[in-house]
Amino acid sequence: MMIYVAAGIISLLLITSLFIVVRGPSDWHRIQGLTLFSSKTVILIVLLSLMSDKAFVLDMALIYSLLGFIGVLLLARYVSKRRQI
Repeated sequence: MMIYVAAGIISLLLITSLFIVVRGPSDWHRIQGLTLFSSKTVILIVLLSLMSDKAFVLDMALIYSLLGFIGVLLLARYVSKRRQI
């Protein structure tokens, strides 16, 4: 029961981080919102794995977290290079 409540709270936090991505005042705020979105998604995937008792879903969470990290690094590099031009 507690896992369902936690999943609901994380889902609400996903919506707020998505709001930061869409309406952020600067590019850096949007990147930070994307980082929040990625980490909350990984937490939600782990909770779903606990609810369904399937361990292979944890591998998907690990892959998603690595892809999210690489994506944020690439976006930060792109924004910083764009500012120098």
